[in-house]
Order: sequence, then C-alpha cells, then structure tokens
Amino acid sequence: MSRTIQDHNFLVWEVYPSGGAHGFSDNPDVIFHCLTQHDLPPRSIAIGADEMEAQRRIHDMDDAALLVLLAKAREI
Repeated sequence: MSRTIQDHNFLVWEVYPSGGAHGFSDNPDVIFHCLTQHDLPPRSIAIGADEMEAQRRIHDMDDAALLVLLAKAREI
C-alpha cells in the first residue's frame, strides 16, 4: 500500500514500506520516491516495525507527520 504527499516545495512523493532485509517483512524501511522530479534520489527511514505495522502507520499518519519522516530520511 502506498500513498502520496506534497512537500513544501510542491513536490509529490510516493510513500510506501519496503520489504525488510532479504525480502522478509521484518523491519522494513519507509521509502519516499519523488514522482514530480525524477532526478531526486529516493529516501528511506527505518521505523522499527514489521511490514504490516509499517503499512498501518503510513496509512494512519497525517501528511505533516510523514513530512517530518521525509525530512529525517536518508538518500538511498
């Protein structure tokens, strides 16, 4: 499951949980992929949850909370 958010620069980001290490669902990262400026590298951040919980958190977070995660995420 993914969703999109718009940052303060009007860039649209797709947000989704990755598979964890070796494709397992434990400890996935949250991935941010820019849909409006394709030359920007994707970003990721760990949130310490399994994939199902990560999906729930992404779904339940408001845009402001996801923008905070985006600001803290590191480039891949």
